[in-house]
Amino acid sequence: MQIRTDVKRAFTDILAADNWVAAFPKMVVFLMLFSAWKVLWNVHITGQQTDGLVSMVLNGFVECLPFLIFAYYAGIKQIRILQTLSLRSRKDLLTGLNNRQTFLENAKARIHEERRGVLLLIDADFFKQVNDTYGHAIGDNCIEAIGHRLHWNLSENDVGGRMGGEEFAILLHGMTTSQAICVAGRIGMPISFSSGVATSDLSITLSIGLVDTRETGNLDDLLIMADDALYDAKRAGRAKLAQWSGGSSEVIRDLCASGPIDRNERRKLVA
Repeated sequence: MQIRTDVKRAFTDILAADNWVAAFPKMVVFLMLFSAWKVLWNVHITGQQTDGLVSMVLNGFVECLPFLIFAYYAGIKQIRILQTLSLRSRKDLLTGLNNRQTFLENAKARIHEERRGVLLLIDADFFKQVNDTYGHAIGDNCIEAIGHRLHWNLSENDVGGRMGGEEFAILLHGMTTSQAICVAGRIGMPISFSSGVATSDLSITLSIGLVDTRETGNLDDLLIMADDALYDAKRAGRAKLAQWSGGSSEVIRDLCASGPIDRNERRKLVA
């Protein structure tokens, strides 16, 4: 009865393992024990003699080898599926940026590490008109182009994410406000994207709200401040950069008038 219980527990552990490669040694031991038990049972029932315990176990292992190979490759495939599902649970598939939940988690961790930094809240201007006029496929092209622009301007220590719809957020880790304004100027330049027609492209502008993380260590409060600044940027005519500071926000730059910032310059800013 005890052996039966141990075998059942081992089999349950194998099935419950999240990583089949990690569980593979357990599978080998289980199958060898099962093979040995089968041979012993045959000896008990039929009186058939065996050449010894080692030979008995090895013979059982050879019998089970095809199943072990199959189980190993099935486990590899399962791991790849789990990795894909994990990626989809953390990333926005259209842009490759973090999804909202992952952004919030990572941004909170960055702020906890170092209070110095700047939060940007970004919204695509008149995005609904793009969807309504050209269709959702072209709208997706627009979102992808925005995602590419953000990726281009993120350093490895920054945190970027798609907050939902046409709204994005970036935490520029370790930056001063003046440095972040330069980066926002590059991000906010008009973005071209495919219209679905080879001879013409469309363009969209961005409105950005900016707040220094030294205003408060609470990410939720920072998002509210950045959102207020973003609202003022849109109210001022869109394609504007507005900064929250000292309890109020003001528009500080017309993004359509911003000159280009070379990517090498971006690297200097974060050095």
